[in-house]
Amino acid sequence: MTAKQPFFQGLSGLASEGRALAGVDPPPGGLPADAQQRMGPPRHCPHPCYPGRALLEYAVVMPKMKSHSGAKKRFRKTGTGKLRARHAMTSHILEKKNAKRKRRLARPVEIAKADEPRVKELLR
Repeated sequence: MTAKQPFFQGLSGLASEGRALAGVDPPPGGLPADAQQRMGPPRHCPHPCYPGRALLEYAVVMPKMKSHSGAKKRFRKTGTGKLRARHAMTSHILEKKNAKRKRRLARPVEIAKADEPRVKELLR
């Protein structure tokens, strides 16, 4: 790289759109079609190697975070935004529990307010 060449290359097609800095020559060939969608708006930032010169920086949009697959199976969000879950103590040792208790435990229960933020984060 010579002193005359721009420090940052790889932003083809942007000079014609008015999005590139003066002095940054786009390389031949251009960007892939999907790269244009993934790049955010350009930002100008000073580069430490070139104190008097600005560098064009592009933010890449990251993919969405996935919901926690275990939480998806255990919690359900109601229409009003409450979180519901299964009752505990319903999978085994059911002989000693009376029928009324088993019926009550079979219905879903609203989760505690203290646990709501954690579960909402997992379901996001």
